[in-house]
Amino acid sequence: MTQVVEWVIYFLDAWGYYFVFLLTFLETSMFVGLLVPGEMTVVLAGFLAASGSVEVGGEVFEITLQLRNVMWCAMLGAFLGDTVGYLIGRFGVGKLAIRLGRFFFVRERELNKVREYIERHGGKTIFFGRFTSFLRAFAPFVAGMMKMSFRRFLFYDFLGAVLWGATFSLLGYVFQESWKQAEQWVGRTILIALALAVVIVLIYRKRRKRKIGGMG
Repeated sequence: MTQVVEWVIYFLDAWGYYFVFLLTFLETSMFVGLLVPGEMTVVLAGFLAASGSVEVGGEVFEITLQLRNVMWCAMLGAFLGDTVGYLIGRFGVGKLAIRLGRFFFVRERELNKVREYIERHGGKTIFFGRFTSFLRAFAPFVAGMMKMSFRRFLFYDFLGAVLWGATFSLLGYVFQESWKQAEQWVGRTILIALALAVVIVLIYRKRRKRKIGGMG
């Protein structure tokens, strides 16, 4: 883990916001999320936005990141990455993607589990899945294969990407004094995010029912 953190810091120093966007985009594109530390990169970028510098192996890295821009890059990378995963699953390359997925230790039974989640919970799987590594990697792709409404997918994906990007950027920023303490708070932050998600989804469903009732 330490070597991965050092690697991320090095590239944040060299590429800054571009690296935040790239990692969050790759993490949510098809199956790459199992290998790319996008979530950790966002937390670390928020941490460095607060501290401004960090010492690794006796070398001091001066990193000029602003929290607001870190958030935007994380949100945009997550949203576009999910969208690409959805399009790959939807437009005739599902079987090819599954074959390629074997190189990332992905089996059809994992995809079937995600399919069951989507069949049971619909678009909420896209929203809540943003906060779990397993669903974050697979849900957009499987949603595309299942021909979920693109408009519906974008709605839940946008909300999830915005909340996820803001939550984990702030997590690193607020706890910049203690990286270990930030890691301990990840679980609690997810619970808060999920609570907010429930409120948003309930409001959306209530408005949708009113709209349908008005049409009737």
